[in-house]
Amino acid sequence: MLLRPLPFPQPSRLVSIQEDYGKGPNVFIGSPEVVEWQRSSTMSQVAAYFDGSVNLVGAQEAERLECGNVTQSLFPLLGVQPVIGRNFFPEEDRPGGPPAVILSHALWTRRYLGDHSILGKSLVLDDKSYTVVGVMPEGFQIPG
Repeated sequence: MLLRPLPFPQPSRLVSIQEDYGKGPNVFIGSPEVVEWQRSSTMSQVAAYFDGSVNLVGAQEAERLECGNVTQSLFPLLGVQPVIGRNFFPEEDRPGGPPAVILSHALWTRRYLGDHSILGKSLVLDDKSYTVVGVMPEGFQIPG
């Protein structure tokens, strides 16, 4: 078996923490736990993500998408920046904050034909409007 290091700066410093509920799959820790880890001095940085899926509706045909709900700190922690646009602002990470979305490069090129004017536009995901603030690099995947 050959293992390749993660494609991020200092991959040996990355840790994945999941909860084990006994029966069923492990799940990533929830918001209260993330806040506690962030307050702890054990780790220099903490970010979280949760796998999910959403319905994207709009001018084109509706589409079911796999998605990751991420905290604002995830991309900086991984040393990755959107190729266009920006990362999430801290206020977009708070409950009740302005809903924002960063697109995968694949979705951006397939559905929006790589159009840079997508930035600042609204998308409807599961009946909620989100502002497009960025597009991730081609091939980027959240580790896990």
